[in-house]
Amino acid sequence: MNNVTDLVYLIQDVLELPIAEQDINTPFDQLGGWDSLGLLRLITSIEIRTGKKVSVLSMLQARNIKDIYESIQ
Repeated sequence: MNNVTDLVYLIQDVLELPIAEQDINTPFDQLGGWDSLGLLRLITSIEIRTGKKVSVLSMLQARNIKDIYESIQ
């Protein structure tokens, strides 16, 4: 992930959610369609794309997309 925009595009693709870059600070409970199974799919996709292991705990503690981006840097 070179920037948060890359993560937004990945989320759009993997989770098929209509989010935009301005949604990065929106709490997950306010993003329709966000669920734990989607989060697992996202973790797998991030690991495949970056070649890095993603901490499930840090992903579960994330409150929004920006938190996810910061945890994978």
